[in-house]
Amino acid sequence: MMRDLVKKGDVNLLTPYLIDSIIGEQKVTEVTLKNFETNEINSYEADELIFLFGLNKKLGPILEWEIELSGKKITVNTENFQTNKDGIFAVGDINDYPGKLDLILSGFHETTLAVQEAFKRIHPGERVPFGYTTSNSKLQEKLGVKK
Repeated sequence: MMRDLVKKGDVNLLTPYLIDSIIGEQKVTEVTLKNFETNEINSYEADELIFLFGLNKKLGPILEWEIELSGKKITVNTENFQTNKDGIFAVGDINDYPGKLDLILSGFHETTLAVQEAFKRIHPGERVPFGYTTSNSKLQEKLGVKK
């Protein structure tokens, strides 16, 4: 449906960009975007914004790394989301394993386990820091939600 709106010229689809600023009072009137590839910043008139999170799944140079693939996805173990190459991890929609669901929630889970493994490798023998926002006063303070 969105692609049809783009083809008709009713919607402008802009990729790969990072939002630099959203301008307007009571309603969006303009947005400035920074291009991931060129770092160029451009302003665009806008009445509505639709946020879609994701990255292009083109593997590019990764194909030369001799990483095990399942179709166009990277095969990982589910213990720490490492590929068949030691120290290379893949999380999110790009990876594949039995039972994989392409949900952002799954990506958060996968990232947490991969980061914990990376921490253990960088800081062998140290305890992986872990905290809940509901009970960690230092974390609440950093987030500006301390009661």
